[in-house]
Amino acid sequence: MYSLIGLINILAKDAQTEAFEKATQVGPSFTKLDFSFLDGLFSGPGLLLLILVFVVLIVVVSYLGKQNKQMMKPKEYSYTPLKDEDIKKVLPNETRESLVKNAFDIYYKLEDCYNNQNEKELRNYTSNSMYNMYIMKLEEMKVKHQRNIVEQIELIKGDVLSLNEANGFYDLVVVLDIKARDYIINTNTNELVGVGITNPLEYIYEVTLLKEETIKCPKCDADLDPNSDVCPNCHVQVIKNEKWVISKIELKDKKQLN
Repeated sequence: MYSLIGLINILAKDAQTEAFEKATQVGPSFTKLDFSFLDGLFSGPGLLLLILVFVVLIVVVSYLGKQNKQMMKPKEYSYTPLKDEDIKKVLPNETRESLVKNAFDIYYKLEDCYNNQNEKELRNYTSNSMYNMYIMKLEEMKVKHQRNIVEQIELIKGDVLSLNEANGFYDLVVVLDIKARDYIINTNTNELVGVGITNPLEYIYEVTLLKEETIKCPKCDADLDPNSDVCPNCHVQVIKNEKWVISKIELKDKKQLN
């Protein structure tokens, strides 16, 4: 007869053996995968559905790629010219061509003054705020012993964007599409600074010009005759200041010439 302790040991061993046998039987059943459900996917309607999903995926990826390229591509500068009749309403004696030519001539003279660091002459072509900005730039260049050269300036085309008048003050905005070569030299050594001389580039600027028309006598405040330099009231000689000056230059685009 087995003692109580021996019987317990036998039962424990039998339990361990049974558990081990079940574990070894369960293991393989988990590792054996059933791929029978795929049999219908690669035949008949299932295959057509798979092809359709694949085609749709390609179309979506291609569309998203094009959208991403369009978003990354820089937007080309465009503008809406002012109508001829709107120009005549403000300045009957001016044309689109004359305003663009005058604006370019002023811009050209301004750049020439800046190239030669002619602060006194620069005053004739700029507003107060623009003049102060250029003086600061010139002072900075002098401290660095540098000189900015803008040369071979040519007008490719231009147009009038807006023209307004209020109480004798005129505000004109033109677009100037120009060709120019831009570089910096060291004034002590005459050596090039930075990238040096490059081929001429195309620059598109929006240029704002201001003009103050003398419409009242500075002595008696009487209205002046636009066609006369003499006050009709006090008969004093009036010097009219009606020249355009540049108040803002904004670069809109820069690109290689074709």
